Amino acid sequence: MASIVRRREVLSRALGALAAAVLHVPGSVRAQPRVVRIGAIHPVRGPLADVGLTCRLGVQLAVDAINAAGGIASLGARLELLVGDSASAAGPRAAAERLIDAGARVLTGAFHSGHTAAIAAVARLRKTPLLVDTAVADAAMLAAAEPSYVFRNFPTTSSFARRAVQYLVEIFADAQRPITRAALLHTTDALGTTQARRFEAAYTALRPPFEMLEFVAMSPRATGVTSEVSRLRAGAPDVLILAIRPSTVGPLFRHLARDPLPLAAILSLGTPDLAEVGRAAGLSTAVDRVMELAPAALPRNARTQQLADEFLERSGGRPLDAVGGFASEAIFVVADALQRAASAEPDAIADALRRTSLPNPLMVSAGPIVFDATGENPNASPAVLQILGGRPAVIWPRTAAERAYVLGARVP
Repeated sequence: MASIVRRREVLSRALGALAAAVLHVPGSVRAQPRVVRIGAIHPVRGPLADVGLTCRLGVQLAVDAINAAGGIASLGARLELLVGDSASAAGPRAAAERLIDAGARVLTGAFHSGHTAAIAAVARLRKTPLLVDTAVADAAMLAAAEPSYVFRNFPTTSSFARRAVQYLVEIFADAQRPITRAALLHTTDALGTTQARRFEAAYTALRPPFEMLEFVAMSPRATGVTSEVSRLRAGAPDVLILAIRPSTVGPLFRHLARDPLPLAAILSLGTPDLAEVGRAAGLSTAVDRVMELAPAALPRNARTQQLADEFLERSGGRPLDAVGGFASEAIFVVADALQRAASAEPDAIADALRRTSLPNPLMVSAGPIVFDATGENPNASPAVLQILGGRPAVIWPRTAAERAYVLGARVP
């Protein structure tokens, strides 16, 4: 808890140092020439404050970079950032209404899927485009509407599942090793159950060349996993897929360290901070070589590295993570739409967003940033990271890899 508080203090101080650049909501909503206002809404208090502050700093860095490069040339305008707190007592809907009333022409946010859904409802009602920068739940954008005013560049739970199937097939084909059987272990909470269902749907739709064994459920409060591991062992899977809470990492990997399964790979569908959780539990060796799906910055992209260097400096030494990177990338997508629209009218911006095709994204992606009829980016994709020597590194897709993958038994 103390480390989280310290991180929040560092980020709060960093944002305070940027106070001259962060423009607060003005008292007047009259249009001012040569300025386009963007509203960024993230949770900056409560349990998600650490994430929200990271997103806010990522947004600010992108705004500063765009303005330093001359702003929006087709408009002769600079960007002006308005910020809102989706975790305030008034709630995310009120935050969105306040920023639109203050002159925001486009919104971004908001990490928390429930907050995002509330903001999306306001965006549709007020016909103000919203670019969702960090929210994974499929339902976060609510029902699709025509024409779309809500867009998302962040990968969804469904896209995680599809990429998991795709990437497993690709990695094993690249290694010239067959997968014959896979099993999935999931916690019985909403996160684990949803991930398991999405994976099952992706497996059925994609029909990969391996057998999917039973889905083994476990309590998120489990302190022992003997029966679950026995069921997994009976099926003799080549690959174990995990959809589990951090609370179960300790019991599971302590058991596997004592009594390993003969697996070629373990792939987590997204347990947060798996390497850090393993280290805190004294299980760094046990989780070594575990693969995990996660949104990630492109490690070899020069623009991404520049952003990472700037983030490190202005956050007080904190590395750029996925949420900060996607929050930054969203602003560059909005700037591209403004440049092409040559207009600050929300309808024109929304129309330009619908026609987006932006190459060279900052984050790992399956292609250029585009938006389909529902506002989703079909190329939004997690990467496969592998914990090697205690540090997660991008190992797939190959075009984004910073080091080679390792298959086979984990280090005892």
